[in-house]
Amino acid sequence: MSEYGSKNIKIVPVGLNYFNRDQFRSEVIIEFSKPYEVPSDLAELYKLNKREATEILLSEIESRMKAVTWTAPTYNELRSILFVRKLYAPPDTKLSPAAYSELCKRFAKGYLKLKELTETQNLMNEIKKYIVFLENTGLTDHEVKRMYFSFSWIFKKTIISFFALFILLLLTLPGVLIAYPFVLYLENKAEKERLLVLFSVQFK
Repeated sequence: MSEYGSKNIKIVPVGLNYFNRDQFRSEVIIEFSKPYEVPSDLAELYKLNKREATEILLSEIESRMKAVTWTAPTYNELRSILFVRKLYAPPDTKLSPAAYSELCKRFAKGYLKLKELTETQNLMNEIKKYIVFLENTGLTDHEVKRMYFSFSWIFKKTIISFFALFILLLLTLPGVLIAYPFVLYLENKAEKERLLVLFSVQFK
């Protein structure tokens, strides 16, 4: 704009919000902000002070990018915010990707406003401890919600596991019977070869 006198140059901020970016073909939300038309005054300022004009433009782009992405100060805080979002949403409600993204952004904005409160800090600390507990035990929050430790549930699971183990043993038994003679033969053959080599070394 400064060099050629161009006008109506627009910048469109685009936000990419991944949900499971480590998984192939996972969902992603692409959000487009309203086009930002670079003012002519900024191009005139660029002729006089390139640094100031560049800082103003970058600051404007940054503020508009924040409107189409949801972030947190740290990775752990972002994980905690997403975890709270899961607790907030009713378990039987199926959110669309757009609604999921909007809800996450609102939680992130709310957290940035309330993070200095003691109640918020205590809640985030408890959530972080719970996340560490899930990682150490190899469980997910979804699995914890479904756990029901009644006597009838434990007894039922025990019976089912016992029969499953019994069936697996029956299925593996023919293979064991077939392979066992070969194992004995190879053990005897290996032992004879070992003794033969041992005696030959001693007599040498």
